[in-house]
Amino acid sequence: MKFANFKLARKLKEKGYPQEKKNTLAMYNEVGDWYSLAKNLDDFEYSFEDFDEYDYICPTISQALKWLREEKNIHIEIRLFICGYGFDILEIYPKNKIAWSGSLEYETFEQASVAGIEYVLDNLI
Repeated sequence: MKFANFKLARKLKEKGYPQEKKNTLAMYNEVGDWYSLAKNLDDFEYSFEDFDEYDYICPTISQALKWLREEKNIHIEIRLFICGYGFDILEIYPKNKIAWSGSLEYETFEQASVAGIEYVLDNLI
């Protein structure tokens, strides 16, 4: 399970990613320190009462991709190339078209996913 980094979590919040408690496993404080909200992720467990409106929900990459797909109708498709991973961004119904095709190669699936999410947040939302 790969979590969004602080920079990405901050961008997601600015673009409307819900800051609610449901399915949240971790948080960042306002300066970027990471805190677990689930006991099995580390030895400490924090609660939402330890955070305020200046803090950020830390979603997993999968949760961020799902939010973009279900709430913003944008699907990021990760593709495996000979040299590594890349991504396509598709606008889902009503457009059903490729909004941007990434020919960039990344070493891991997660790197390509983060790059795709960042591209969407910076250019399409």
